[in-house]
Amino acid sequence: MTTHYVQCELSRHRLVQVTWLPERFARAGDYVKLKEEGGWQDGWRVAATYPGVRLSHEVLMERSQDYKRTRAASDI
Repeated sequence: MTTHYVQCELSRHRLVQVTWLPERFARAGDYVKLKEEGGWQDGWRVAATYPGVRLSHEVLMERSQDYKRTRAASDI
């Protein structure tokens, strides 16, 4: 079974960020924890979800590295 991810807008205090969450956690109004370098950071509220933007885990991992290929192709 493939996990699908949904693009979401998260907010915490005055911070806002857009990220990809597994579909089961992508519910507007819910709170989630995000894994960061220093550990887990809780208190992020899912402000909005964009279910029309849904990707499988495999495709999302491929796309997450696109910036490296673009940068390599554009640097002289």
